Amino acid sequence: MYPRVQLPTAIPIEPERGQLASCVVNGDDISARMATFHEQLGQPYETAADPAIHEQLAKAGTRLALILNGIWP
Repeated sequence: MYPRVQLPTAIPIEPERGQLASCVVNGDDISARMATFHEQLGQPYETAADPAIHEQLAKAGTRLALILNGIWP
């Protein structure tokens, strides 16, 4: 589907936690822990990710339009 480009540092897989309502679970701040990796993404990664980013933004825009059309028909 999209080209695979590896991150500079392997990020460990998180344990299954079910559906999350927050990035903080039982005092464990997942986002703060991930920020400690200090990832610097190079141009090859950004170029490879660009099509996926545009697709996800288009999907998000469509979902938002459907919600807003439901509120203000």
